[in-house]
Amino acid sequence: MLSPGMEQRRSDLEARLAAQHRLTRELLASDTVGQAAPAYLSSVGTLLGWDAGALWEIPQHDRMLHFVQGWDAGTLDLEALWAESRRLRMGRGTGLPGRAWERGDIVWIGELERERRLPRHDLFVEVGFKAALAIPVPVGPSESVLAVAEFYATAPSASNDELLKLLVGFTDQLAMFMTRRRVESALRESEALKSAMLGSAYDCVIGMNHVGVVIEFNEAAEETFGYTRDEAVGQDLAQLIIPAELRQRHRQGLARYIATGESRILNQRVELTAKRRDGSTLPV
Repeated sequence: MLSPGMEQRRSDLEARLAAQHRLTRELLASDTVGQAAPAYLSSVGTLLGWDAGALWEIPQHDRMLHFVQGWDAGTLDLEALWAESRRLRMGRGTGLPGRAWERGDIVWIGELERERRLPRHDLFVEVGFKAALAIPVPVGPSESVLAVAEFYATAPSASNDELLKLLVGFTDQLAMFMTRRRVESALRESEALKSAMLGSAYDCVIGMNHVGVVIEFNEAAEETFGYTRDEAVGQDLAQLIIPAELRQRHRQGLARYIATGESRILNQRVELTAKRRDGSTLPV
């Protein structure tokens, strides 16, 4: 039989593991930081037993703290605080989240009323907040910080090493989510730029993969060969635009290049014959 103390510790551990699993599921289902913020703030705030929290993101385009979303346990009216937070833009070292960003580490304030120089101090006092903390996402060099989370309590609270370790674990999950989403966004922008460049090119641009299937077909190619991009992409290039008598040579050349890396036509000016949709041919 477990002692009351051991039973409590086991219960706390189970609650933390359950919260981490819930957060993981929510992050997997989220597409944006705004969608992920409520799950993260609620998970951490509830485990802390604190009253409110907020997430600030640091966009790559201006490197200032932008308010994403606030959370509260449902007992306070914080609309004025969130409205002021949405209005603010804070740099590194400014305000509670700015301090955490600058240090790259958790900032814990046990007596919030004394921090009169903090932006929003009067609103903190009006609400009745006594303690606060901010944690960078992720903890580490300030140059790597993607966001900052802040949490507030209406009861005084001293720093707790166990809670700090817990916070770092949850915040690492959010940092991995944000990093992944930023990479995905950059890839989408790169693909959109490439598509725009190819689409506006005056010359025909046709791309194929390693098995000879069309993966790109720009507007100039549409006009020249008579197929729409939707019709061409996914089709066998040889069947689509290469005359029947030249297809075998094309396929042999592709197979040789894949196997050896050697080509007889790459990086050279050559004139070949291609076939339009209507069966007519043209030099390319």
